[in-house]
Amino acid sequence: DEVGKKAGDSGRTVQRYIRLTSLIPFLLQAVDDGKISFVNGVALSYLSREEQSWVQHCIQEKKQTVTSVMIRELRRYSAEGNLTELAVQLILGSTKPKAGKFTLPEQKIRKYFPPEYASEQIEEVILELLENWKNNRKTERV
Repeated sequence: DEVGKKAGDSGRTVQRYIRLTSLIPFLLQAVDDGKISFVNGVALSYLSREEQSWVQHCIQEKKQTVTSVMIRELRRYSAEGNLTELAVQLILGSTKPKAGKFTLPEQKIRKYFPPEYASEQIEEVILELLENWKNNRKTERV
């Protein structure tokens, strides 16, 4: 706590910095470069050096990313004594579609609507059309 106070950080943050020294050089550099977040780096530091090297391989060779959800899964398998190189590959290779925002440029869709329609009206029409399309697809499958 005293060191943290002098550095302008909390004692917990200082503990995390110390914990990062348990990372293999590649992963530590990834944290330094911002490719792996500080918190995720700390979490990875609890894996054995061999397990960390498996993670390194997946990042380097397979261009896979590491999320906090994946790290929790890695740590759980590791704690149970079930983390293998194949398990690391499967966990880091499991990507789920990202939920997010879908944007249509206005110039692409404006031509389909009267000039006096506001953006909100256009959005309502598009959503209604999509709902109808979805319902029609359901009935086509039956």
